[in-house]
Amino acid sequence: MVPRKLLNHACLSLLSVAMAHAATGTASAACTSATEQQAFRRALRDTVVCGARRARSQDETCRVTQAPPCAESVIQTLNDLLGGLPVASPTLHPDAGRCQVAAYRASRKFLIKRLNERSRGQRQQRRSAAALRLRDRCDLIVQPNGASTLPRFGGACTHLTGTAGKRLTSDSLRSCLRPELEKIVNTALDLAPVRPNVLLIVTDDQHPRSLNDMPNVMQTIAAEGVHFVNAFTITPICAPSRAGILTGQGPHRTTVTANQQPSRDGGVTNGALNLDDRSTLAAWFRASGYRTALHGKYLNGYSSISPDIPHGWDDWRVFVSEIDNFFDYDLNENGTVVRYGTAPTDYSTDVITDHALRFVSQDPEQPFFLKFAPFAPHEPSTPAPRHQGGLAGTPLWRPPSWGASDLEKPGWFLFFGTPVGELAKHDARVQAQRESLLSVDEAVAAILTRLEDLGLIDNTIVVFTSDHGILWGEHRWTTKQVAYEESIRIPMAIRYPIALPYGETRDELVLNIDIAPTLASLARVPAGHTFDGRSLAELWRDETVWRADFLIEHFEGG
Repeated sequence: MVPRKLLNHACLSLLSVAMAHAATGTASAACTSATEQQAFRRALRDTVVCGARRARSQDETCRVTQAPPCAESVIQTLNDLLGGLPVASPTLHPDAGRCQVAAYRASRKFLIKRLNERSRGQRQQRRSAAALRLRDRCDLIVQPNGASTLPRFGGACTHLTGTAGKRLTSDSLRSCLRPELEKIVNTALDLAPVRPNVLLIVTDDQHPRSLNDMPNVMQTIAAEGVHFVNAFTITPICAPSRAGILTGQGPHRTTVTANQQPSRDGGVTNGALNLDDRSTLAAWFRASGYRTALHGKYLNGYSSISPDIPHGWDDWRVFVSEIDNFFDYDLNENGTVVRYGTAPTDYSTDVITDHALRFVSQDPEQPFFLKFAPFAPHEPSTPAPRHQGGLAGTPLWRPPSWGASDLEKPGWFLFFGTPVGELAKHDARVQAQRESLLSVDEAVAAILTRLEDLGLIDNTIVVFTSDHGILWGEHRWTTKQVAYEESIRIPMAIRYPIALPYGETRDELVLNIDIAPTLASLARVPAGHTFDGRSLAELWRDETVWRADFLIEHFEGG
């Protein structure tokens, strides 16, 4: 079932962006700017909505937004094919309006599904073949006296329109519409797409169950995109995992094997080897003409090289402290270290959210790559003052593995593990972690709302994930750095209706190192090295064989 919100807005936006370069029958300039795309979206939406409304109630007050020159031919072609904008007519067949509305809606669903199939390399129609369903809504027989008229269709379907003695069936209309709509799809996909924006959201130490505390993430990114329910990190520790997200490589390649970040001059700091920041997502996207920004956490140990800014970043507002980044912390803001205090307005998630909102609002004509990396829910897991106690009284997490002490474990694990009698004291820390994510959920809603207001939401690849998981007392463990599932399992959802399905759940094994190749392939941005991960877009290609296992790499600990 297609979500109503997506059909009424996001799917129309998808269709407009994909068709912005199409001109069936005549050549036309591409709608390359965000302003043109937004105007096109409105014109396309109005065309479909007004067409259905006039057919249903003969409402002549509905007005269509003027399409930009780059989109006029596409709007006209689709409008003519589906019957134009019907006006009040005393001879309109009683069921003609119902048929016209059904044709608009079915064609819209078909185009969206078919564009998704083709962009994923599927030449044969699968789901889209069943999308163009009219049921019996267009099985009309007109009386010989000519007192009524059929619905109006144009282009190659003009012959289906008539008056006395004519008969229209749902099957005949479907057979006529499908090849014409397929031509529109072919034209759209033969031309270069508009470059998408990228919003990469990475939390810190997020337990997989805490995603349930984030309704905005679940209802927008997961419900309107693809929710990967078996997502994992190959490195359950902060800096190595974050390096993997930025590069698509494991720590044996990035050489970031511990929670220290070295200098960029090839030297060694705190015993860690150097990450080549000249070949990361930021460097690739900026080289391809994108504006780039990182707001929040970079890699652990970054304070040792402050105020240097790694390659590839245009807007750099990054924590330079490592212990507590909720209040009383420093941000390196484009080379200047700025101190924030303890006032409610200094709460770090809110501060970097404001920076993100300003960044996405700048220069809408140029695409952006933004990594939004709040410190939450990392300890000390301080919630925003408005959220303290917000989840008090919610059920405690007590799986069978919680506090388990009767299992054989290695000596180092028992030494560092939490005594069973003290595990209950950890409940307050778990509640704080969950409550600290409430401000992140609000931040996601604020940024996506701003993108929607700017007309950019559906041409933005939105990824939500975390660097790794954390344990809430399972197996007597309350941190990460172990191979237990709660430590390596991460939340992951991607919303990009132009090329990926909407409202789909996948259970394949996907990894943190799949993010970089996925973003590079979807945005058609050349990468600078070989990946260890794979593009998730491959999952929707015919005959793709996906991984059945993966390697966990951990170089620090017992």
